[in-house]
Amino acid sequence: MSFANLLSTRSLINDFREQGLVIQDRVRNFLRNEVVTTQLGYGSYRVYSDNKVHRESLLVALQSGVNLIDTSSNFSYGESEKMIGMVLSEMRSKSSKDHFILVSKVGYLQGPALQEIRKMEEEGRPFQEMIKLDSVCWYCIEPEFIRYQFFESLKRLQVEKLDVYLIQNPEYFFISSRKDGVEPSEARIELYRRIQEAFITLEKLVREGFIKYYGISSNTLGYFPDEYDFINLNEVVECASRAAQVVNGSKENHHFQVIQMPANLIEHQLISVRNNQYENEWYSVLERANQLNLDVLLNRPLNASYKQGYLQIARKKFDSDRDYNKDLQNIFSSVSVIETQIINKIRLTPSLEKSLKSIRDGEFKLFEMGRELIHLWPEIEDKDHLQAIVDRYLMPHTQRSVESLMENSVSYSGNVIKDVDRYLSYFAEFENIGEEALNQRIFCEKLTPIFKDLEHLFLAEDSSCWVKASLSFLADLPGKPIILNGMRSKDYVRSSGEFLIEDRKDYRERLEALRNKFNHFKVVD
Repeated sequence: MSFANLLSTRSLINDFREQGLVIQDRVRNFLRNEVVTTQLGYGSYRVYSDNKVHRESLLVALQSGVNLIDTSSNFSYGESEKMIGMVLSEMRSKSSKDHFILVSKVGYLQGPALQEIRKMEEEGRPFQEMIKLDSVCWYCIEPEFIRYQFFESLKRLQVEKLDVYLIQNPEYFFISSRKDGVEPSEARIELYRRIQEAFITLEKLVREGFIKYYGISSNTLGYFPDEYDFINLNEVVECASRAAQVVNGSKENHHFQVIQMPANLIEHQLISVRNNQYENEWYSVLERANQLNLDVLLNRPLNASYKQGYLQIARKKFDSDRDYNKDLQNIFSSVSVIETQIINKIRLTPSLEKSLKSIRDGEFKLFEMGRELIHLWPEIEDKDHLQAIVDRYLMPHTQRSVESLMENSVSYSGNVIKDVDRYLSYFAEFENIGEEALNQRIFCEKLTPIFKDLEHLFLAEDSSCWVKASLSFLADLPGKPIILNGMRSKDYVRSSGEFLIEDRKDYRERLEALRNKFNHFKVVD
């Protein structure tokens, strides 16, 4: 498997253009003009190798205007890389890897990978400079760790080389330094030292022929210079220059080429905040990146950090005419009724009631989820929050209640199978209706009010599609950044790619409207 190359990527993009999937305005050179890509990349956060829908979404994307894939060793605990490797292997008979640009990252440790590192520590083989953020997440960019994780990624991706390898969120170092009371200036000196050492390793991987270019993915490149977590692009590039001097004997001969950061309609600091100084002038990180001829990838285009939470900038499926709250209250009431009926039947047999009571403890709620749902529902924020509550709270209590009853079913005075089936059916109904209800709540109570009075600038007439509006705005920014969108279904791939067939527009009027609407961003003068 070789690197992506100009001939193959240009041929694929030409095929996309002939099929009407992309116009030239949405095509750009990438990696110092060595390859060509469209402005839409496949973001693979939360995809899994055993999910047929996820595999299908990537396959459709690679046939529908996408030739850049972004992943990480940490995404889905390595499952993301495995899924990508499977799909690319399946495609080898029809097309070569050199048509597609592959980006992965290193830094985080969670899940099985963390368990493996723990085991290595116990065996006396620890990695240095390991930051143990908590019991389930560690972080490291120490040279030996980078090499270890890099070759693990190659195995999962089923490739021999990577086009781009990024240090993921190096600002996580600041979590531990702030906790230890380290002054910001001292913390930055140490972080840039670690970044430089990491870049030395990456320069060596370039020299060895395993990667083509490298860079960083950071959430804080757009921060203000006086913020503790701020990472300065100028300093990062200087780290790359010093690394190149060590490895290649020349500061100019570095292979730092790609930066990745979040950007969306609410978080537009990449262009709103001037935080990088050059020749006595201040520039935004996007402007500075363009001056340096760096390639820019934008993540989280539809998932904005807003008021200490996250807001999805999309209108997801719901029925505008349906009274979801009424339907959900009926479900909660029905759950409470059947729970009461089951408890009453249990009480008819004292020995059964005594046996079940002996199972209970202070944390276990026996057939009490109906009342819990009534109180929990207003606090649920989005689909992920809903799924977490179902998986970690509702189902454990429900499953234990049902299993305890089934184990003692001989003493139960009712039809245990019928009652249990009826009881569990309400939870499945709750999940299905609850997801659409949340979509309606988010769109009507959050998204619509937040973007009120901006519709004329962002939306086509009679349209409520903020997905297309968001992606188009970001793609219109200077330098033609590449938008990484998480597309876990083929329908979402198709809807995400709609902006690829629209001409670029001047972004400045829309940006000014966003600045005025979300005026929490100051400007460095």
